[in-house]
Amino acid sequence: MVDGQAVDWNIFDTRLKDALEETEGETVVVTPSMKSPAELSILNKFLTKYKATHIAYDALSMSALYKANEATHGVATNSEYDFEKANIVVSLEADFLGTFGNSVANTKQYSKRRNPKHESGMNQHFQIESMMPLTGSNADFRYTKSTADQRDILLAILAAVSNFQHTVKSENKEIVTKIITALNENKGKSLVVAGANDLNIQVIVNKINSALDNYGQTITVAKKVAEVLADDEKFENLIGRM
Repeated sequence: MVDGQAVDWNIFDTRLKDALEETEGETVVVTPSMKSPAELSILNKFLTKYKATHIAYDALSMSALYKANEATHGVATNSEYDFEKANIVVSLEADFLGTFGNSVANTKQYSKRRNPKHESGMNQHFQIESMMPLTGSNADFRYTKSTADQRDILLAILAAVSNFQHTVKSENKEIVTKIITALNENKGKSLVVAGANDLNIQVIVNKINSALDNYGQTITVAKKVAEVLADDEKFENLIGRM
């Protein structure tokens, strides 16, 4: 589209090139998260030529998870999960079979452990959420809880596996007791995930997985060769400048 009219791609390219060369203001390229070295190489040449900057933005953002990993592991990147190695899966609002993370790999790994004939046996899945997505319908234990209750449950789990102090609400105590018992019996063989795009929640999840010795077993955080991930703060700042 140029001036509200559909145009040929050649016209569009020419008008865009002219605009980029004539502009005296800031030029910002907005894309989804990018993980391809080839695509990033092309983008960087474009940015250099037009003195532009780049911001990544995802409609279903996981920016808080990246920032949490930076805070706890020193690397702003996504977490990589191995659901097949997890005897216990605790998910809070994370639709890991649908929209959370690498759902294709998650589904393949998770489905293997839903088979009682697996060499490590069938896993046990706790799902705590406010709605019922695909993942919740597959859980062994599913609890409908508000965002506030989910935070309460997470803090109670953290308190149970570390030196953190927290008094759980009476209505959540039975759920927490059941989950903590399962997690403590499967240290290094469990996995706790949360779908909230909330830095505090994701930091708590990281601390729980660390206390349970899950890193290097069912979850890894490592710097990638080439990636630019969504940054909600940078995108919001851009909107504010427009």
